[in-house]
Amino acid sequence: MANPPDLDMAVIHSRPVETVNVVLGWLCFASWSISFYPQVWKNWKRKSVIGLSFDFLGYNLLGWICYSMFNAALLWYPAVIHEYHLKYPHGVISVQLSDACFSFHAFLLTGFTILQCFLYERGGQTLSSVCRTLLALFVCAMVIMLIVATSGCITWLQYVSIFSYVKLAVTLFKYSPQVYVNCRKKSTEAVSIYQFLLDLTGG
Repeated sequence: MANPPDLDMAVIHSRPVETVNVVLGWLCFASWSISFYPQVWKNWKRKSVIGLSFDFLGYNLLGWICYSMFNAALLWYPAVIHEYHLKYPHGVISVQLSDACFSFHAFLLTGFTILQCFLYERGGQTLSSVCRTLLALFVCAMVIMLIVATSGCITWLQYVSIFSYVKLAVTLFKYSPQVYVNCRKKSTEAVSIYQFLLDLTGG
């Protein structure tokens, strides 16, 4: 049986494509970034966060921390960048400055929304035991993996990649607690619809 022919692949850099990619990236950044403000405004106007899921905020904060660390590492951490190019010699790092700016902004705005939960009426709402457990497990797991990476058992690129997987997993279920709260209260009064419309637009 004849051996299959070798397959050569090359990455072609196109300036127009790169320009469109950058423009779309900043448009998504604008839409997603603005999406945080309607909820902040609504909380301030109501002087209450009753009906806003604290679990949703907890998972959201975790996701943005992970995304921020992933973006920062691939943009500015030389060891991770070097390991990426060693593993993918013809690859292109897809993380852009707009990604980093958005993730940092999202982290700050989510943190500010959580601060509002301490300042405004919350009706005795707290994080659920499930959310507390998952967040604690994540912190423990990342500390353990940090020790493993420091010992050289895995590369820094592999360690940073874990953050992207956590962000993906969080994105898949983070809205579930808010949906549950809405269904239980038979109301969406506490939630700004513009937050989700802008989020959808950016996607």
